Order: sequence, then structure tokens, then C-alpha cells
Amino acid sequence: MNKNETHKNLEKEDINKLIDNSLKSADTDDGHSYFLQQNNIYWETGHRTYIPFFHFLIHKYTNKIIDDQIRNFRNSVKSVHHTPFVFHKDGYFRSYYGDPDINMIFNLKKNANFVFNSTGSLNSYNLLSNNCTYDKPTHIFNQVLMSAFKMDLKNALETAI
Repeated sequence: MNKNETHKNLEKEDINKLIDNSLKSADTDDGHSYFLQQNNIYWETGHRTYIPFFHFLIHKYTNKIIDDQIRNFRNSVKSVHHTPFVFHKDGYFRSYYGDPDINMIFNLKKNANFVFNSTGSLNSYNLLSNNCTYDKPTHIFNQVLMSAFKMDLKNALETAI
């Protein structure tokens, strides 16, 4: 082995140590490795290579800028301090915090949360891991419905007593 081959192998070993956990797509014959994420340094620093040199002359247009100027000109800017809630359809409302641009969306209806844990003496893991002849998803759905029915019945009996 001559000095150049040793130097090339050392570089390749060093590169392989550096890129041990990275996404590597292929190696070419000349030893250059190509990665799936070549331009991640541009994403991290905010540089975008596709922006032209005259990008500072182009401004982003939004309707909000024009709408705000028209409202200011007509003196029709309304304060949101007195009516801070705006309802959207029947499930959500928007709460404003002193400025029309600062708001939060809240849910009016409580979301139902389901937990697929066994409530009886059956071990659901063993039930699913064994080779059974019945339809497993249907059995699980029926067990969940039966558990919900038992909970409803328990609540109804507790309120009746």
C-alpha cells in the first residue's frame, strides 16, 4: 500500500466514525459518500439556497396588512376588551387577549377519552397473543362496549340509590 491509499483509507475510516449514526444513502466508486440530508446545515441556520439575490425587494403580501390599513382609515377598529369571545360553529370559541391578533381557540365540548385496559379477569395480552379462532378486533370492540355498559349501569345504580 502506498501513502495515498493509506491516507484515503484513514479518511474513509474517520468519515465512517463521524457518520456512524447518520442516514447514508450510497457510496460512489471514487469514495465520496452521499447523504440523504446534505443541506441540513441550511435548515438549522436559516439559510435557504433557493432565494434569489434580490429577495429583499420582494415583500410578502397578505390581505391582513391591507385590511388593517382600511380599518384604521375608516376608524372602524373595534376593541376586543368588551366582547372577547367569538364562537365558531358549535364546537370552539376564540378568546382574545386585548388585541385582535392575540387569541386562543378553546374547545366547548369535552373530548371523550377511551382506555383499552381490561376491566375484568381476562388478561387481554394473553388473549391476543394466543392463536384464537375468533375475530380479535371484534372481540376487543365487544369487550370495550361491555365494559362501558357495566360502567353506565354502575353509575345509574349509584345515582338511583
